[in-house]
Amino acid sequence: MRVEAGEDQDWVRITVKDSGIGIPEEKLALIFEAFEQAGVSKIAERNGTGLGLSISKRLVTLMGGDIKALSDVGKGTIFIVDVKLPVTQRTARPKIAIPQSIAKPVRILLVEDSVTNQVVFKGLLQEHVHQIDVAENGRRGVELALQKPYDIIFMDINMPVMNGMEAISLLKEAGYQESIVACTANIFKEDIESYIAAGFDGVVGKPYLLNDLIIHIQASLDVA
Repeated sequence: MRVEAGEDQDWVRITVKDSGIGIPEEKLALIFEAFEQAGVSKIAERNGTGLGLSISKRLVTLMGGDIKALSDVGKGTIFIVDVKLPVTQRTARPKIAIPQSIAKPVRILLVEDSVTNQVVFKGLLQEHVHQIDVAENGRRGVELALQKPYDIIFMDINMPVMNGMEAISLLKEAGYQESIVACTANIFKEDIESYIAAGFDGVVGKPYLLNDLIIHIQASLDVA
């Protein structure tokens, strides 16, 4: 991915290039439509919905910009986004006050299959000296939770091998008592209700935000 100044003042060009299967020329005009995909078989393997590019186009259009694609079958695709982002004064991001009660090490188990999300999660909490163990799927998460003591578990919902709903069911059957928080991008009212009904003590939306994590860590310590 490359970000650079555009030809006109206040404009930015974002270029994303991949080395995938490419998109046939006859499909290029359709890929920004909802539920359209260049290769059905490939999408089935990835559980895609065909909404990503449609949503991207709508967002770019709302910002007064433009998005286009260039592709070479068998070699990859290039997406180019031109959007107006006026120069502004840089301001320091305000620091969140960390309660004294969690300034000490807290034992955390993160059950998350995405390596990127693992890195983000650890990065957010790296200054707070927490012990963070990582399990890449629900099955491994259950094993660690029953082997080692944790103050709180952050459990992804959608994972390979064993998902979060299956994992919490096994933990509850085993009599697990510590706080378990669901981590997901699906945070509609009915989704949250289903997680709470399954036994989760709270829900954290994705992408991870420091304040959300701190609130749940603090709550788990208050209960303890």
